[in-house]
Parts: sequence; structure tokens; C-alpha cells
Amino acid sequence: MAIRTRVFRIAEQRDWTMKQLSLAMGLTTGALYQVARGDRGIGAKFIQGARRAFPEYNLDDLFYDDEGGCQRPICW
Repeated sequence: MAIRTRVFRIAEQRDWTMKQLSLAMGLTTGALYQVARGDRGIGAKFIQGARRAFPEYNLDDLFYDDEGGCQRPICW
């Protein structure tokens, strides 16, 4: 399973900088850049931070499975 995120797109729609997103998520900007570039996977801290920054979204709205190029919900 290849977990992907819509967190960066949502932050961009809100005109948030990476610094603002990192503060809202409680992560370092370096960690966010690593995830955005694909150098680092999405782990528990990232998921918890996304829930903190975007409490109005469900997990299925923030994350999806991109295996085989097909976006589908993750079985949590």
C-alpha cells in the first residue's frame, strides 16, 4: 500500500506556507519537505499532525491509497 496525502493541497488552498503548515501540524518544516518530496514516508506523527491541523476533515479526506495509480480509501 502506498499512502498518499492531500494535506499539502489543502494547505495550498488556504494559502498557507510550509512554515504555517508545520506549526499547525507540530512538525518541522524539514520533515514536511521530506514527505512532500517523497524522501520520507507518512508515519504516525504525520497523520496525528494532519488531524491536529485539519480537524474538520476525515482521515479518508486527508489520506488515500495510490497503489497502481488508482486513488482509493485506506482501510483504517
